Amino acid sequence: MNLKKSLVILALMLFFAGSSYAATDPGAFELSQAKKLGVNFTVKKLEFSGPSNPADAYALEIRFSPMTKVQFDALTKAYGGTGFVPYSSSARYELSDFQPPLVQALIGFRFPPIIEEGYKSLKEQAEEFNLDSTICTQSNCYSTVWELVRAKRFKSPKDKGTFCLFWEGEYAFNEKICQAEYGKVITPDSLQPGDAVMFFDRINEEYRSLMHAAVFVDKGLYFEKTDSYDEYAWRFVYYSDMYNKLQKLTESGKLEVEFRRFNGTFPHPTKAFSVMASTDDMPKKYWGKLIMADQPGLGGRSRPAPYRAEDVEIVIDPQLGRGIISPSSPYRKNFKELPWKKATGR
Repeated sequence: MNLKKSLVILALMLFFAGSSYAATDPGAFELSQAKKLGVNFTVKKLEFSGPSNPADAYALEIRFSPMTKVQFDALTKAYGGTGFVPYSSSARYELSDFQPPLVQALIGFRFPPIIEEGYKSLKEQAEEFNLDSTICTQSNCYSTVWELVRAKRFKSPKDKGTFCLFWEGEYAFNEKICQAEYGKVITPDSLQPGDAVMFFDRINEEYRSLMHAAVFVDKGLYFEKTDSYDEYAWRFVYYSDMYNKLQKLTESGKLEVEFRRFNGTFPHPTKAFSVMASTDDMPKKYWGKLIMADQPGLGGRSRPAPYRAEDVEIVIDPQLGRGIISPSSPYRKNFKELPWKKATGR
């Protein structure tokens, strides 16, 4: 091989190494963009009360040292932010300041489920077909990934977006989200912010059970909704903690990991999943909004049940320039801040 050809190959190797977010080891943590730009940062594990598993009972706070405007703009672009957050040369910004508005609105909150008594014909169907007759409003890891991918990009601080609160079981969700029309499988060394990781329990050769899904932020770092129950959070989390926890929860002992890049064409959940037909005795507030989950789920519900799909408005806070749940949303009060305990960091 001549010298010229060798130099070309070396240059290509360096280019692809420099443009890649994820290491060969997907659990290796590094803020690659901050490192490239020479921006220092600290990481704190903020513990909160509620979950019994320590892996679920923390959220990462990542805070940067003061930076230049050039560095600020570069981080905004790298992590998919809007640029609406005001710049200050003395500020110590959080990683969430550079995230899309929906991540900003959800991080550090949890959403206890809202359970309502069913209407007359629903109760009759429940008795006949062995269903749960109550109606639940809630979000889980699957629906969070779906909505983050579906979210439109804010072009102006006056723009508004939506986050649909909905719950779907893993059977229907797995079948829908893995369709080729929505995206493709990628390798871990090609991950970019906004891509997704999906964890499967390989039950047998024909079937694998989708256990969890989260959205890639940077090397070894993800944004997730931990679980569906009252005490679980939207947070930044280490890949290694997700993997180790889920490995212990597999029935088969075989945890499979798949990385996917979606094309942003997810329809609204009420267009994608099975919605109950409206009936004369169904209260109008439920018309076109009840998704019949395909399996038992939240809060110890042992039978399939209807879950309500409700859009929550996302707006930009005029002072902070960050995405927030709109104060006018009837569900704003249901998003609860995490009960912090203590912080550990480096």
